[in-house]
Amino acid sequence: MDHNILHKNLETAKTYKFQSVTSSPMYPRANGAAERMVKTIKSILQKSGDLYLGLLAYRTSPIHEGRSPAELLMNRSLRTQVAQTHYHTTSQVDHKAFQSVNEEYKVKMKERHDRSQQVKELPTLRKGSPIFVCDLQRYGQVKKVLPNRMYIVSAGSEICRNRTALTDSPPNTVTSIPDNPDSHSSLSSCAQSMDSTSTTSRPRRTIRPPHRLIEEC
Repeated sequence: MDHNILHKNLETAKTYKFQSVTSSPMYPRANGAAERMVKTIKSILQKSGDLYLGLLAYRTSPIHEGRSPAELLMNRSLRTQVAQTHYHTTSQVDHKAFQSVNEEYKVKMKERHDRSQQVKELPTLRKGSPIFVCDLQRYGQVKKVLPNRMYIVSAGSEICRNRTALTDSPPNTVTSIPDNPDSHSSLSSCAQSMDSTSTTSRPRRTIRPPHRLIEEC
């Protein structure tokens, strides 16, 4: 998302008095719920011949709490193609209890993900810190620190990026980099060539082809 577009969204939210919650550009994991829902709908379209029957099966499937989304919404179970003896009516769903159980489930899933992926908290950048934008392969500088680990940086133009897309760079490196975008590509190619020459290859074992079986007469 461009910095100007982000500024216009904030101004619109201020005018109409609602809260605008945006995710980090070029960082799909920041909008994981929407991305996961798109994946679910694509799976339904691929596996089900009828979209509405597929959505009905999805809405009537119980979640981790034991009830389906349809039961939480309408306090009753919906009729499906699966034969049932009776359709019971759910009595007074406690939504506050469900929200607390759902929050605990999300916390456990986050802890499990952090342990499996060995997630580490990156240090916070300060205003004016020199940085390197990984996806653009450009050097820049932090102009503004936003909530949710987002930063407004100046790298040829003002852009918004997540903390994972920014790496620390020495101050003398940033001042010596011109603002010409063509120079950044040459610098990145030089950096890649330096990295390729500095790294040493791992020792390789001798590959021996298998001997053919010879039948003895």
